[in-house]
Amino acid sequence: MYNKRYSKINVTSTLLRINESLKKTYMLLSATILFSATACLIGINLHVKPINGIILVCLNIALLILIHYLKNNTLRLSLVFAFTGINGYYLAPIINSMTNTHNGTEIIMLSLTLTGLIFFTLSIYALTTKRNLTNLQGFLTIGFFVIMALFIINFFINMTILSLILSGIIITFSACCILYRTNDIVNNNDSDYISATISLYLDIYNIFINLLLILRQIVSKD
Repeated sequence: MYNKRYSKINVTSTLLRINESLKKTYMLLSATILFSATACLIGINLHVKPINGIILVCLNIALLILIHYLKNNTLRLSLVFAFTGINGYYLAPIINSMTNTHNGTEIIMLSLTLTGLIFFTLSIYALTTKRNLTNLQGFLTIGFFVIMALFIINFFINMTILSLILSGIIITFSACCILYRTNDIVNNNDSDYISATISLYLDIYNIFINLLLILRQIVSKD
């Protein structure tokens, strides 16, 4: 009798902890996306010039390292918003150039809609499935190295078809990351909601920007 009662209390405690982690993750994710969108809108209104890709990568890596190691520091949350703000600001020139092209606004809206649908569908599946999706970890590791290899190859040969293939792989990879990370929270393996937020933000960001690239290429051929 005592064991059953203790088991119920333990299960309830675990569920509350998972719900709290999910709540914090989605609240922070919403705030970072809103902040990123605001930074993008400011950049659009200021007609900012494109940021050098190498500078952006270096900034992102530096911020991600700091966010990872400053786990018990109050500065960590500020760095998260700095990271998402910079990446939102980086999008501004891309969005500006898209709006000046044929059907550019429609492409942007379609990309936003598809990104939202993909994230919502995958999140619902990851939250409701009884399957443990930790087996995706091996696939994600291989996928990461495939993406890096294709990125380096395409950097030198710059083929349109390879760029489209790479974008498709990145979208698939990011979708699997959403499944893995969300399921990881549900199975109580990840209580670091800030790291979870950064991961989900990057997945959403990568899906959106690569959908933009694919749809722009499709429309330009028409």
